[in-house]
Amino acid sequence: SVHVQPGDDVRAGEELAELEDLDALAAVARLETEQAESESRLIGLCRERFQAPEAGAQITQVRELLHSIDEQLSRRNADIQRLRLTSPRGGTIFAPPDVPELPGNRTELGTWSGSPLDRCNGGCYLPPGTTFCLVGDPNQWEAVLAIDERDIELVHVGDEVEIKLDALPLDTLTGR
Repeated sequence: SVHVQPGDDVRAGEELAELEDLDALAAVARLETEQAESESRLIGLCRERFQAPEAGAQITQVRELLHSIDEQLSRRNADIQRLRLTSPRGGTIFAPPDVPELPGNRTELGTWSGSPLDRCNGGCYLPPGTTFCLVGDPNQWEAVLAIDERDIELVHVGDEVEIKLDALPLDTLTGR
């Protein structure tokens, strides 16, 4: 579920979205079942150890298994917590660069396009590393420019510059 839209102001730590990983949820459910079964098994072995000596030897193995399950469960729950996207800082929400629509056969299942913030992309699969949104100050911009070594002597620190952006074709930004 997406809780913000471009132009919204957010505070540091505010929740932006909650993603869902069905594989992780299924793994947690499976691990919780294994944990409950192992705990029951351990209780049974503790009761049996006085009548059956081999039960005492299995207690250590079941405890080790329970410890392993607890660690896996802890890692999976941490993975699920990371699916709650929060703002790293206060500022304004900006949509990330659009993902272009890939041409393809209409009978094949396609991938999403546009922005993860678009309503039509609700429920889509976001691969790891996908930029969900940007948070910043709309009044502060920074540009990075690569200059060919043949032109480097034409540029000096402090020179005034004009910048044209594809996203703002009618505007000219100025700076130093």
